[in-house]
Amino acid sequence: MKQRRQQSTLPLLAFHSLDSHPSPISFPPELFQRGLERLHGAGYRSITVGAAAGFLRERRPWPDGTLALSFDDGYLSVFERGFPVLAKLGYAATVFLTAGIGHAHGLPPMQGRPRLRWDQVRLMHKAGIEIGVHTMTHPDLTRLDESQIEAETAGSRAAIEDAIGARVTSFSYPFGFHNALARGIVRRHFDCACSGDLGLLTPESDPYALERLEMHYFRNPSTFNLLSGPLLPGYIRLRGFPRHIRQRILRSMGGRP
Repeated sequence: MKQRRQQSTLPLLAFHSLDSHPSPISFPPELFQRGLERLHGAGYRSITVGAAAGFLRERRPWPDGTLALSFDDGYLSVFERGFPVLAKLGYAATVFLTAGIGHAHGLPPMQGRPRLRWDQVRLMHKAGIEIGVHTMTHPDLTRLDESQIEAETAGSRAAIEDAIGARVTSFSYPFGFHNALARGIVRRHFDCACSGDLGLLTPESDPYALERLEMHYFRNPSTFNLLSGPLLPGYIRLRGFPRHIRQRILRSMGGRP
C-alpha cells in the first residue's frame, strides 16, 4: 500500500462570522462553501485545533493535504452557514466560544451579531466539532491581573463544560493578544491555545501560541486559492508587516477594532 506523504507545515484557518458585511470579522458564506469544496476536491482534509496541537506535542508531521479550521466568538452564522458545509464534506473544526455571563439559553449578542444557543453548540459537539474557550467577556488578557485572567479562562471553561457535558481543552486568546502571565495561566487549564500571530504551524510552533491564517486576508477567490498553492508563504509575509502594525494599534485602543 502506498504511504501518504507528510507535510512540515499546517495552515490553521481562523474565521469569525460567515456573512457578507465589509467588517474584518466577516467572511462571505458563498466563498466559504465554494472554497472548502474546492479544497476537498483537491484532496485536503481538516482536523481540529486540538488534533493539530497533538501532532506538535508528539513531534509528528501532519499528513499531506491536512489543514485545520477554527471559528472565534461563536456567531450564529457558524451554525447556520458553516456547519452544514462542514458536515457535508466531513470536515472537522473548532469553535471557540466567548461564554458571556448570565445567559442560560445561549451566548449574548456580540459585535451586533446573534450568537449560538447552547442546544446548537451541543448539536455541533455531538457531530464532532471541537468546542473551545474564548474567555467569558472577550477582554485583552494582557491588561488583566492574575485573578482576572483566571476568572476569564477557567470561568469560561467551567460554563462551557457544564453546557455541553464534556471536557474542553483548547483556547483562543481574544484579539490574539497574550503575554507570559496569560500563557502560564492558560497552560494550567488547557492543552493548547491560538494566538493572533499570522503564519503556518511548524514543528517549532508553541502549542500555547499557535499561529493562524486570519481569513480576512483570503476573502476573495484569488486569495483563497493561495491556500493550496506554492505562493502562500510569500503572501503571508506580505501581509505580516501591516498586520503587526494593526495589532499594535488595536492594543493601544484596548483591543477594540
